[in-house]
Amino acid sequence: LYRYLIDNQEEEIVNLSEEIELVKSYIFLIETRFENNYKFCFQTEEINKDKFIPNGGLLTAIENVIKHNKPTNDNLVFTNIIFKNDYIEISNNLGFSKNNKPLGTGIKNLKRRYKLLSNKKIELLKTNKTYTIRLPLLNLID
Repeated sequence: LYRYLIDNQEEEIVNLSEEIELVKSYIFLIETRFENNYKFCFQTEEINKDKFIPNGGLLTAIENVIKHNKPTNDNLVFTNIIFKNDYIEISNNLGFSKNNKPLGTGIKNLKRRYKLLSNKKIELLKTNKTYTIRLPLLNLID
């Protein structure tokens, strides 16, 4: 996890498959630390190896889930990570105690990075039961 962060710290965008491997390592640590109070489910058909994402973009979305959601005795925090052709959707359940007041720093920073890199925008969707972030996937232009 740390080696990846050090090796890629100068990169603006990274290959989606590399970011997924980083996030899987991070999720392993979270599930171990919190004794499986956080559950992550990856739903994908096939990862398009020609797609890119801002460095740490998916990691930021997953950290957002951890930072702002605290499991209760009976409710774990369940997060679905769905890969589509043009975006990744990260959706978690709501309805339990919240951690911290949201500052919005991580998501604001991610929005700014997308604005600098492309004309695509992050989508945020909130219902009474779920919070969803859609991260657009990027293409390299020759």
